[in-house]
Amino acid sequence: MKTVFIFRHGETTWNLKNMIQGHSDIPLNSRGLEQAQTIVPRLRDATIEKIYSSDLIRAMQTTEIVNEHLQVPIEFRRNLREGNLGTAEGQTLDWVKNNFEALFWDLSGCTGPNYWEFAYPKGESRHDVVSRFSESIENISEQVSVVSTHGGVLRLYLLHLIQKHSLQMMDLPIPNCALYCIQFAEVPTISQLN
Repeated sequence: MKTVFIFRHGETTWNLKNMIQGHSDIPLNSRGLEQAQTIVPRLRDATIEKIYSSDLIRAMQTTEIVNEHLQVPIEFRRNLREGNLGTAEGQTLDWVKNNFEALFWDLSGCTGPNYWEFAYPKGESRHDVVSRFSESIENISEQVSVVSTHGGVLRLYLLHLIQKHSLQMMDLPIPNCALYCIQFAEVPTISQLN
């Protein structure tokens, strides 16, 4: 059975300002650097073989802090990036709410095709984001690994697993440094690690 621990990066100044990041390469702020340390105790009992990380700086910085304690190989992958949010990037959440009816992370209607085909202008569709992310996760060969990524793509991936395997819908809080454990078997299990 393959186990993948997946976490969201630490806080950035754009998170504080409720600005949409997407592929914009924003570093962690001082609080984000501290938050990254909180992931380590939650992984302490796992025998981690490797860390896979998005190649955006906020995920890479979080990965490097976590790996100071784990001391395992790291592989940076472009396919683990946040979704490309096109014209929404660099805008505030209020601007997005005023200009688009469907929000990238809105869970209402997530079972319909319109939800998965939605994309901001010049951005990726939710379906495309999940496809590239899922492929990257499926190509992990280690029995126990860690993935450092972003809130939007993590939420979409968990929704995808829930729907694909008819799992019970769960709350999907994805604050900075949220950590989920997915155990892949015939039917995967998902748990949030506090």
